[in-house]
This record gives sequence, structure tokens and C-alpha cells, in this order.
Amino acid sequence: MTRALFAVLLLAPSVALSANRTPEHFALDFTRANGMAEAGKRAEAIALYESLLSEQPENGELNFRYGGALYMHSVTAGLASPAANERRRQARAALLKAQSADFHDPLLDQFLAAIKPDGSIDKAKYSAVPAAEAAMHEAEVAFAKREVDAAFAAYQRALKFDPSLYPAALFSGDCLFVAGKFDEAIVWFHRATEIDPDQETAYRYWADALAKQGKVREALVQLTEALVANPYTGYAWRTMKAIAGPAGRLRSQPALLLPVANIDWDEKAKKAGIGLREKFNPFDLVYAAGRAEWLEREFAPKQGSTTYRHSLPEEVAGLTTFVKVAKELEG
Repeated sequence: MTRALFAVLLLAPSVALSANRTPEHFALDFTRANGMAEAGKRAEAIALYESLLSEQPENGELNFRYGGALYMHSVTAGLASPAANERRRQARAALLKAQSADFHDPLLDQFLAAIKPDGSIDKAKYSAVPAAEAAMHEAEVAFAKREVDAAFAAYQRALKFDPSLYPAALFSGDCLFVAGKFDEAIVWFHRATEIDPDQETAYRYWADALAKQGKVREALVQLTEALVANPYTGYAWRTMKAIAGPAGRLRSQPALLLPVANIDWDEKAKKAGIGLREKFNPFDLVYAAGRAEWLEREFAPKQGSTTYRHSLPEEVAGLTTFVKVAKELEG
């Protein structure tokens, strides 16, 4: 459980009118609750969130933050304990309310996917090395309690037992980040990118550490690396806006109506299936065909044990085919 689950708490809340608190008072208490959650004081944060929810029970963002705090608090009660399951049942109900209020955040889907209706969760599997696996779970609980020194030591043990363990390097850096040791944190974020350059999280955390030191240009370079690794989660784009906006480096982009298609990759047959919306235009099909061709010609021969995911090279292939056909028709 790491900063990925807390980062959204740092964004400024948008609030509606309250029957009891003034809008200003509500906003201040909301920010205070978010700060408590980020500092690991989740029992206090949950109590304040519940007070705020008594005034705005349908507030999507508030339900989301409340659910997230309950979920993280469940880790400190033991993953499989009745108390932990009860907290996660409450968390799931709040998160579903946030979803029904049309609140959007990439973490919302992650939370809901993790929590089963009865409040149980599948224990995360990190490593095939038993000693590394045990150290990771020890670190996870310590980090949730904000005992960052103990968490760092456990993550380091996990990495010693399994040097290929990306999360151990990533979360080692995260512990140092939380402790305000940004340069030391970057060492471990860099190590994580060496272990797996195709995961975006370490680049993004690296950018956060640079931004904390006022190194905006360098931070944006790392966020570009994050976007190349995986532009589809939304985390890197959101972080880029948060860093570039206040620094006056955010550039507006023209609105583009991009083609849409779903690609189903058959691992055994090495074939791509194309799924289109009920209402689609010919360019959607052209775009999908470009992606499918790239998968079968470029990805399949080199796939090995790599699991398919929608990647930037595939996207480039689809859009290049789309533009090429559009130009031919135009000419």
C-alpha cells in the first residue's frame, strides 16, 4: 500500500454548499481530513470525513476519499480479520456511492476491483521467493501505519532476497520520499526503472521527488518517460498537470476526436480480434486494423513471456494507419 493510493488526497477539493459549515469551513475541514489521511492518522481522518458526510452524503469526491481512508485503515487491522473486512465493506459502499455520483478517478476502479462484496480481498502476491514475499507484507503493514523506517528496512530485505522485485525498489524510494529524503528516494526510483523500464510508476514518483525540490524541468522529463511507459492510466497526465500548471509550463492542446476500438489479443493463436462500438465510422476500423497488424507483425514474434497490454508503439501504429488513409482519401 503506497503513495499511489494517497496521491489523490493532495489535490485541492471542490466543495458544494453545506447546511452547517460555511463553504470555506467545509473546504478547510476537507483539506484537514485529507492531510490526516496522508499522515497516517486515518482514525481521525475517518471521523472527520463522517462528520462532513453528515452534511453532504452524496458528495462523490468526499465518498471516494472516505472509502480510500477506510481501505487503507483496514491494512492496520490485519488483512483477513473481521474488523478489516468490516472497514472494507464500509469502504466499498462509499466508493460505490462515489461512482454513482459520477466521480471519476483511476484509483476508484482499482479500489472497487480489489474489494469483494463481503469486504475480503485477495492477498497481494509479490514474489515467488518466500522470504521476499514475507518481507513485502511486513513492509506493507508498517507503511500503512506510517512507520517508514521499519517499512524501508523490510523492503530492503525483500530486495536482497529477490533483486528483480520492482515493488521492493519502488516502495523503498517511497519510504524515503515520505520521510522527505528526496535525493535518496530518487536512487531507488531509478533502480526500479532499471528493473522494469516499462512500468510508469517509478518515473512518476521520481518526478514527484524532483518537483518537491523545485526542479520542474527535470520532473517533466521524467513524466515524459512515464507517459511513454504507459500513457493510459491517467496518473502521469494528472501529475504532469499538477506540476506544470503552477509553474506556468502547461500548454493547451487542440481538441481531437480520436478513433475508438477495442482489441482482444489471443495469446495462443497470436491473433488480434477487433471490437467496435455500436455506432462507428470507417476510420475506427482503419485505426483498429493498424493496431491489429502491428500486434501480429511486430509484437507476436517478439512476445515471449510478455503479457499483452495496450502500448504506445501499438497506438502509434494505429494512428499512423489512420492518418495515412485519411490523407489518401483527402488527395
